[in-house]
Amino acid sequence: MTPIELTKLARTAARDLLEVPVETVSRCCHEGDGWTVEVEVTEQKGKIADNDVIARYLMKFSETGEVMAFERVSRALRSAG
Repeated sequence: MTPIELTKLARTAARDLLEVPVETVSRCCHEGDGWTVEVEVTEQKGKIADNDVIARYLMKFSETGEVMAFERVSRALRSAG
C-alpha cells in the first residue's frame, strides 16, 4: 500500500470507529511490518471554536491495510494549540 492509500483508509476507519469526521492526518509512516497513521478529530464541539475538544489518535495498520491497533494519544481544547 502507498501512503496515500493508507491515509484514505485511516480517515475511513477512524470515522467509522469514532463516528466523527477526521480533521487531518498528521502522520503516516511505514514501520517494520506495517504502517502508523496519526489522525486528529473534533471529539466535542464547543459553543465557540476555541472550546472544541481535539483528540489525536494513533492507528497501526498491517501491510495489507487491516487495523491492528487504535489508541487516543492526546486530548485538549483547540485553544490550547
